[in-house]
Amino acid sequence: MAPNGGSRIGLALIALAAALIVAFSLAACGSSDGKSLTLTIGARATPEEEILGHIYMGALRQAGYKVKGRFGIATESLDAPFRELEAGRISGYPEHLDTALEELSSLSSESLPKQPQEAYRDAKAALKKEGLTALPPTPYSRNRRLAMLKKTTEAHHLETISDLKGKSEKMTMQGPTDCHFAADCLAGFERFYRVYFKSISYTYTDKEVRERFKVLEDGKFDASIVNNTDGQLAKSDEFVLLEDDKHVLPAGNVIFVTRPKVVEEAGDEFEQTVIAVQNGLTLPVMQRLDAEVELEKKGAAEVAAGYLESVKLPG
Repeated sequence: MAPNGGSRIGLALIALAAALIVAFSLAACGSSDGKSLTLTIGARATPEEEILGHIYMGALRQAGYKVKGRFGIATESLDAPFRELEAGRISGYPEHLDTALEELSSLSSESLPKQPQEAYRDAKAALKKEGLTALPPTPYSRNRRLAMLKKTTEAHHLETISDLKGKSEKMTMQGPTDCHFAADCLAGFERFYRVYFKSISYTYTDKEVRERFKVLEDGKFDASIVNNTDGQLAKSDEFVLLEDDKHVLPAGNVIFVTRPKVVEEAGDEFEQTVIAVQNGLTLPVMQRLDAEVELEKKGAAEVAAGYLESVKLPG
């Protein structure tokens, strides 16, 4: 017997409900990987961090995410990117372990962890209190180091900072304005190594900082505080970084700082992509990338794109 009108309407409603359930299920499956989320990658206004920002941005875009950049974040305040992240203006940014701990923990500079995994554990705990999180660190660690001309180290038989003892009293050094108080600078040399210089001149301007290798070439100073990621180190073998043989330097590996909600909404491939693109970031690679920007005057986006060509990403 044919169904009556009421039955036909009932069957139609059931069919419509079933169709809606299927449609919602398909929609949920389509967005579960977080690819519909728009990510904004931030970076401080330094060549190295802008390179890193473009590397993360390019990798995530290759993975299928919608990504844009917010670079040039002020460097005057260490916590500027934290504030950008907390305000929701960025989804994440590259940070260094020692910088994060210096800003968020009560640790003194000399008490900062020296091992990357210990530093990562402490930084993640400190970030959690701020409602933030961090993905695992890069292979390379950025640190301030004591540089000399190769011919100077050979003349005085210097390989480590300890080798300076009894010799540095006749030498001059150039360093940043906080050098007299920092464990990774003059204060650390004096306290942990018992190494003292005849005199030190402080760098106050950007020009002085940019010439931290040139003052050695010109013979103005015997030693200069530089970053171990400086591009000049990839281009010339006339400079030597003295070994930190007492392991005073804190872990300065890069972590990608973000919000837990971003990690959750973006799905597993988000974290997998960040970790995969970092695997090749060794110290020599970072020196080379910095050299391309600092010395060859290439754009950070171009340099990052070149690096990405050599990286195998998930998917």
